[in-house]
Amino acid sequence: MKQRNIIIGDNTPSFRLIASEGKVLQRVSDGNIFGPEIYLGYTYYINGEKLSEAMLELPEHFIEIDAPKEYVYEIDK
Repeated sequence: MKQRNIIIGDNTPSFRLIASEGKVLQRVSDGNIFGPEIYLGYTYYINGEKLSEAMLELPEHFIEIDAPKEYVYEIDK
């Protein structure tokens, strides 16, 4: 997984994550799959439940997994 440093709206340091070829990014806490690339920021929901306060997502909240069949077409575009 590649990480690129970015700055989000309120000058908060954050990241752009890019999965390795044939992989997608999955959030560890709820198993939600985000595809091959994601820009991290604040999240307000985890596993469909609203959080009491926004949480800044970090690279360690995500893992790479083999791309499920429904994502393979998207990745190959």
